[in-house]
Amino acid sequence: MILFWRKAMKIVYFYFAMRLLIPLLVFIALCGCDNITEQDNNSRQDSAVHVTVSQTTASQDSNTQFLVAAAAADFHQQNAKAPIRFRNTYVGQSVNTDGEKLFLLCGAFEQAAQNDWVPFVTIRTSGYEQWIGGQAVAFCSDTTIAWNKAQDLSAVLQAEYDALLQQ
Repeated sequence: MILFWRKAMKIVYFYFAMRLLIPLLVFIALCGCDNITEQDNNSRQDSAVHVTVSQTTASQDSNTQFLVAAAAADFHQQNAKAPIRFRNTYVGQSVNTDGEKLFLLCGAFEQAAQNDWVPFVTIRTSGYEQWIGGQAVAFCSDTTIAWNKAQDLSAVLQAEYDALLQQ
């Protein structure tokens, strides 16, 4: 009878050990794969340092063009025939919590003769989002955003908006 209990206990111990051991091994394997991916990413980042400035500028230009076109289209859609003026319009770049680059276009607009400049932000997402007023201020005052203050895009946005009004 003792022999039977010893075998039964060995089976029970083996079952519980395997029940804990298998998830532990899977966890270790997944962590090991993550480290390899992280090392690969580091080596890719090292090689990415050699990207030319013109490629980076081209990428920023395409994002800027997209944001200007999206902002103009959204203002046109919301204010069909109303004349709008823009000022202090700049593009910025940040990194979100997932490590992805986030491009923003911040500025202010004034509807015809209201003398009230309202802040706005257009954010490039899978499409775009546009926020107006206090919500825009929260985005545009984020200290982690690197702004391109070299070029005020107000005239570019104004031209894009005016072109939509002519259609």
